[in-house]
Amino acid sequence: MIYRRARSGGPPVSVLALGSYLTYGDRLDLLQSSRCIHAAIDCGINFFDTADGYADGGAERMLGRVLADVPRDRWLIGTKCFFPWPDSTSSGGLSRKHVVESVERSLENLRVDTIDVFQCHRFDPQTALVETVETMDLLVRQGKILHWGMGRFSAEQIDATLNCAAENGWTAPLTHQTIYGLLQREVEQDVLSAAHDRGVGTLVYGALGQGVLTGKYLDGARPPQSRAADRVQRATMYNLDTDAVAASGALAGLAHEYGASAAQLAIAWCLRREELLSVIVGATDPVQIAENAAAAELRLDDRAFDAIEGIFNEQDRSDA
Repeated sequence: MIYRRARSGGPPVSVLALGSYLTYGDRLDLLQSSRCIHAAIDCGINFFDTADGYADGGAERMLGRVLADVPRDRWLIGTKCFFPWPDSTSSGGLSRKHVVESVERSLENLRVDTIDVFQCHRFDPQTALVETVETMDLLVRQGKILHWGMGRFSAEQIDATLNCAAENGWTAPLTHQTIYGLLQREVEQDVLSAAHDRGVGTLVYGALGQGVLTGKYLDGARPPQSRAADRVQRATMYNLDTDAVAASGALAGLAHEYGASAAQLAIAWCLRREELLSVIVGATDPVQIAENAAAAELRLDDRAFDAIEGIFNEQDRSDA
């Protein structure tokens, strides 16, 4: 495994992170969740991504239960807050009240004394930025969180947040989490550089295009237990279209030439960018985790990257 640090500091983070959305505390039972989480540890993955809203806290609780038996110095936990909880009077967002309550809830769910990275799930236009940044600084000084981060912020919002912290002498965010991959490249325009230029490490999800880039949906396939096999989850799959699926087939063909999988190529393509701290990928099976982790060591030549670009540039032209 390879590890990177944000330019402004922070701990070494494995370039592959294990996500928990729609898996742990949700679709998978304790035994399978434990197998996956321990497989990640065995592969050298040290960062686990979750959120207080995943499975209404179930993902945090599952991670906390399994990781309780793993020495604390072997893993980092990143969780998020923004969205209101079911059956709660809180309106969500990044107000001082909701952030503080979210931290307390996550600490209990995760069975930890300190959260390594506490992230804003989204930007909150309804709350003064100064209130959010000051609250994060307070939580750092209280020792309840070690670092904090942003999520899906624009380049302008990243700059404003960092400026607010600097002007007031408060703890600056260490990370920014956003969607990025071969099917979602908008952040290349300015968001990646806005974070990197000021020392913020970028955590990305969506590298596998909601599973589309693994090639498992070729020819209309809907494997059991996959996201597309579930009618409700399939409705949220913005990448599940004919052109994207066709591109995944071409990617799989190219991967075969390099003795790799389509998923590994998609991950390696992301990791070529120095702005990225880690690529967050979910998995429901230990075999998937080992395969994804191997992408960190995959060495691709310029021809491979050119070929990948060609496949997805062709897709963009067909979408135009």
